[in-house]
Amino acid sequence: TLSELGTQHYDANADAITHAIFTDASRRAVVGGCDVVAEGEACARAFITRVGRQLFRRPLASAEVDRWVAKAAELSQPDAWEGLRLALAGMLQAPSFLYRVELGEENPDNPDELRLNGFEMASRMSFLLWNTGPDSALLDAAEAGELDSAEGLRTHTERLLSSPRAKLAMQGFFAQYLDLCKL
Repeated sequence: TLSELGTQHYDANADAITHAIFTDASRRAVVGGCDVVAEGEACARAFITRVGRQLFRRPLASAEVDRWVAKAAELSQPDAWEGLRLALAGMLQAPSFLYRVELGEENPDNPDELRLNGFEMASRMSFLLWNTGPDSALLDAAEAGELDSAEGLRTHTERLLSSPRAKLAMQGFFAQYLDLCKL
């Protein structure tokens, strides 16, 4: 369970991160990708769709995008950037970001079983092999259904393992597993 203090820490960190991004115009332009003041809801929708996919490690349902866009509009005082900042702060505290949600889907080979869907598999692979969330290429592979076959899993596992990130993640895993800090 998450303590009240833990919740306060998540809130404070989300606020600090989003302030660091949105108070600096150059960072805001890079992360935002558009001008929410000039383009309005279309910009907010594009931002939430793009960033939500990375944060939640899956595409957001249209109802989720609508909810975050409405929240950004509701909180857009003194301007639209503040609403988008607060929406992002909320996304950084959402269970779909903080936890790896794995609900599964029906296994076509055995309807009595569930299997991980492509996005859940991408998250598992990435956290295991890189100790971080999946990159855009892995999310694209999940969306294309490439992670639903053994061959696709093998191809993308080899790509992840060939990255320098894998070496760091494996070293970290064995350092923790073998408690090497006590040596």
